[in-house]
Amino acid sequence: MISGYEPDGQRIFYLKKLVRPSLQAGFEFVYPANRRERYDRDVEAISRSLRLVDP
Repeated sequence: MISGYEPDGQRIFYLKKLVRPSLQAGFEFVYPANRRERYDRDVEAISRSLRLVDP
């Protein structure tokens, strides 16, 4: 997982990836920094729910 502000400080990025030899899952979320309070909750919920499930 990596997260932070883009160089201009206007947007926040969040990237999470789970990897196994034959399986990957992940997501990336970019949102306006001035909407952080709104979108941080969504990112947290998605991050907690992300799982690798064998087919």
